[in-house]
Amino acid sequence: MARWHSYFAAVLGITTAASGLVDDGVVITPNQQKEAYPATSKPSRGELPWGKMNFIHTTDTHGWLEGHMNERNSGGDWGDFVSFVKRMRAKADNLTVDLLLADTGDLHDGNGLSDISVPKGAVSDSIFANVEYDLLTIGNHGVQRLEEARNIQANISKIYGDRYLTSNVYIKEEGKEEEPIGVPYRYFTTKHNTRVMAFGVMYDDKKNDPNIKIENIREIMARSWFSEAMKKEVDLYVLLGHGSLRKNPRDPQHDGAFLDFQRQLRNRLNKEGKNIPIQLIGGHTHVRDFRCFDELTFGLQSGKYGDTVGWLALDNFGIKDWWGAKDLKTVATPKRKCTTEESSNVPLLDRRYLDWNVATFMYHTVGPNENDTAKFDTPLGRKVTRDIEFARHALNLTFHLGCAHETWCLWCDESEDKRNIMELAKPATLETVVNEKRRTNHRAVVVTGTTFRYDLFQGPFTVGDALTVVPYTDTYHFVELDYKTYSDLLKALHITVSPVEVGASEEPVLTPGYTTKDDFGEEGDDTKHSEFKAMGKNLPTVAVQSWDTLPVLDTEFKLDLVVTHHTEKKVRNYLKKKDPLPLYMEGFTTGDILPEYARRHWKANLQDGSCPIGP
Repeated sequence: MARWHSYFAAVLGITTAASGLVDDGVVITPNQQKEAYPATSKPSRGELPWGKMNFIHTTDTHGWLEGHMNERNSGGDWGDFVSFVKRMRAKADNLTVDLLLADTGDLHDGNGLSDISVPKGAVSDSIFANVEYDLLTIGNHGVQRLEEARNIQANISKIYGDRYLTSNVYIKEEGKEEEPIGVPYRYFTTKHNTRVMAFGVMYDDKKNDPNIKIENIREIMARSWFSEAMKKEVDLYVLLGHGSLRKNPRDPQHDGAFLDFQRQLRNRLNKEGKNIPIQLIGGHTHVRDFRCFDELTFGLQSGKYGDTVGWLALDNFGIKDWWGAKDLKTVATPKRKCTTEESSNVPLLDRRYLDWNVATFMYHTVGPNENDTAKFDTPLGRKVTRDIEFARHALNLTFHLGCAHETWCLWCDESEDKRNIMELAKPATLETVVNEKRRTNHRAVVVTGTTFRYDLFQGPFTVGDALTVVPYTDTYHFVELDYKTYSDLLKALHITVSPVEVGASEEPVLTPGYTTKDDFGEEGDDTKHSEFKAMGKNLPTVAVQSWDTLPVLDTEFKLDLVVTHHTEKKVRNYLKKKDPLPLYMEGFTTGDILPEYARRHWKANLQDGSCPIGP
């Protein structure tokens, strides 16, 4: 499988930092992708605090290496991030402090750059690997299908070697020996002699492939490698986890492997009389967050989809033989602590959530008043930006399907609001999911809210955008039912009937930014924004119907019930059918709905040559 990644990268002319082939040619202006718009807001919290140990964190990038073309505050691409990392590492060296880079998983499933290739990541992983992370771990999208776990094992895990941590995830096929995907832990000494022990833990994903084993805390701690790791002399524990820093409100009695690990590790250290900090770095739930577990245990979580760079500065903790700066007098330093008690013997720390754009990156590297991108840009960063641009064109991701005249959002409004993406999905589904041979039949198509992964923004709607909004390719299946059976089935499966309003509102929706409140308060967002609903409950599952008048509740009224592969098994089980339901349309999936709808309705919007994005 690794050969496929090499093949795709070679065809596209993409190299990683390890190759040393860096082109120091003409600066791309702007640094980000040409279609992206500059940020309208700069950081408003001042300079970043620095401690003896500092972290840059990314998570749940899901292939978003190109930046967000139609979102002004997230327009930076992976090349810009490469340059930012280079500048921040140089700044850490000048200050003689430590800086670690961490990523907590889910590199695929969400953007065309990662998902259009077979296997996923054949192009995007080579671009991602231009950032020399110190610590990484796997996400739930890496354990739900065996082929994806094999893909990660053969590629991204091999690229990063002992930095790719999977402490509780193994491939275990029947009749075969278990295989690790990464390494169980990493013990290392930093540039300035901080002794770090790092683990990478996956939360208990109930949807994992049956050939993927996810161990609980008891199984982890029974491993011989864990006993070996706990014998090491350590100044700082780092626990990477693809999991939330908070309890699951739907299962408040169950912490899961990630949070269980930190609790058991802290209990063990307390029993041994060791006041060693534990830094958790989480992910999965796509939010910005910081949590104090106790005065020595704290966690950071940093957004999603390449919209957030997490920053954490840690100071005032015991390092046996520190080689770095004793005092930092030229920069801000962290002043907060995870306790209300007056004590000078606890770690001081602070966090910041950075918007992913060039203006933010420049503010914190070359200065708040510097506008010359050439002073920020680096040769490797420029090359990565060009690699992304070339890959997007080569993979046809930049092809314009149409021009969206407004924004439809995933969570920022209730599902029945005209601006919610379900109000676009319903007419688009009813119009495009039609078997021509059965067109005269009455038809009810089930629209599943979980099909949609992201907002559809006002402006150019490309192949890449279509893959971002709906990255899944679920086939459609059908069964012919009488109306009473259909009605009873909807009630049993909690599917509501939803009216379809053809034609959309012209009123644009504002999509401001994060307004985060965490355990340290409301000052974590590096740039102030007006509030928006960043996350919410899953969108509903609804049925859209091709008939207008309510039929008589008898067996004479027949209809085709059309469902996605995702829902097909539930329907089949309810109807007590053993065989899979037949395909409704050959070669048409959930991923085809919006492109086809755009082709029919949004092409005309491109004719005058202008397609403005939203505010």
